Amino acid sequence: FSLAEEVKTVIEGNLRSGHVDIGTVCRQLNLGERTLRRRLNKDGVNFRELLKTVREEQAGIFMHDKNMTLAQIAHELGFHDQSAFSRAFKIWKQESPNSYRQRILGRASS
Repeated sequence: FSLAEEVKTVIEGNLRSGHVDIGTVCRQLNLGERTLRRRLNKDGVNFRELLKTVREEQAGIFMHDKNMTLAQIAHELGFHDQSAFSRAFKIWKQESPNSYRQRILGRASS
């Protein structure tokens, strides 16, 4: 595993807490913050990009689960509220979570 993959795994494991920051990841990987930033930068990525990527990937998975509400998905991804999730989702997919979900699950589901 690359360091970026390790960081993504740690982020995934901590999303539900709603508080995923670089300090949390550093503690779990037993690395100093400057060391982590420097090593990620060497690989051409940064922490914020990895957090965004993990959230976007997980959102794509969760949106296919018709038993999860958008509020539950927002919580699972560590967003403080559904509106923050909706704003991020529109940036990722260029459409609202509701319209995306209706499109992928069919018009009868919401």
